[in-house]
Amino acid sequence: MQPPIQSKTVGTNNILLKIRIPKRKRVSGEGPDERNVLEKLRDAGGEYTVEPVGVIAQTVRFRDMANYQFNTADMEIVQRVRVELGGLECLCCPF
Repeated sequence: MQPPIQSKTVGTNNILLKIRIPKRKRVSGEGPDERNVLEKLRDAGGEYTVEPVGVIAQTVRFRDMANYQFNTADMEIVQRVRVELGGLECLCCPF
């Protein structure tokens, strides 16, 4: 297994908001609404409500990407496949 991802907990003073945008009426045959939130707010023409829900006092920041690799070199099934296919040469791969 890989080591844990490095993270840092930092104090913040953010506000969690609940934004309600009325659904627009779609024309029949129109697909699902795939606009992002900012586009929906612009198109709402001021017809939306914003409600503060809470304060976020701490945030966890991750600076690295997770590494979800799994090493199969020691697995018995992989070693048997290598032995069975070891005599095959690939013409497209020189290694």
